[in-house]
Amino acid sequence: MVSRGGMEVGEKMEDALKREVKEEIGLDITVDKLLLFKENFFYYQPLDEAYHAFLFFFLCHPIDSKLIIVLLQALSTWRVF
Repeated sequence: MVSRGGMEVGEKMEDALKREVKEEIGLDITVDKLLLFKENFFYYQPLDEAYHAFLFFFLCHPIDSKLIIVLLQALSTWRVF
């Protein structure tokens, strides 16, 4: 899962991750550790804008496994056309 939200001023990175996951899919998580940091430079031609991004990848686990079962059941009914 990729959370693409932003951090609020003064918010810790782990707290922002927990908040974004909760907002996006309603799942409470624990953040175990930082796995990878990556710096990325890219250009977005349609807007003629250059960006400098900092990407942080964390190992996380759900607090409540019941929700995972419900999500997996829901995903099993999805069809790709």
